[in-house]
Amino acid sequence: MRQSGFTLIEMMVTVAVLGIALAIAVPNLSDFIARTHLKGVADNLAQDLVYARSEAARQNKTVQLSMSDGASSCYGLTTNNTTDCTCTITDAATSGYCELRQAGSFPSGITLTRANGAFSNLQFDSARGLPVTSSNATLTGNQEVTVTGKSGRKLVVKMSVLGSVCIYSPSGSSKVGGYPDAC
Repeated sequence: MRQSGFTLIEMMVTVAVLGIALAIAVPNLSDFIARTHLKGVADNLAQDLVYARSEAARQNKTVQLSMSDGASSCYGLTTNNTTDCTCTITDAATSGYCELRQAGSFPSGITLTRANGAFSNLQFDSARGLPVTSSNATLTGNQEVTVTGKSGRKLVVKMSVLGSVCIYSPSGSSKVGGYPDAC
């Protein structure tokens, strides 16, 4: 009579094969998660810029953008013209709270870096939703912010002087697949 089941040797071989497969898969999985976080932050920023533009025109109010880069990266949107919105304020009752949108506490290792003062004193005018300076002057050039991930990969969110938004990945070792080299 033959007994069914695993022998100890069969089970050890199975565990060894699973261990090897996991050792190969785990680094790829963590890289995939890091890329997904990077893409998510860049996509959300681009969507929020489009949202700010549409809200300015819809509400017929100026929408201001506040952005902080570096280690404590965040950004926020407000229609309150009396006080600047500070994206680090999380209490809605506090002056300077970004009531339209607030994004921060990005996944570990994600930072925003503005190019040459880009997105400083930026607002969207109430008439057409066009991006302008805080003194309602036309922007002199495109605005860019680089979203950098844990592994050094980068995505650049670019807004033209007319308010159109695109995302690209600079070519090189930090290239993120699925995005153009420029826009």
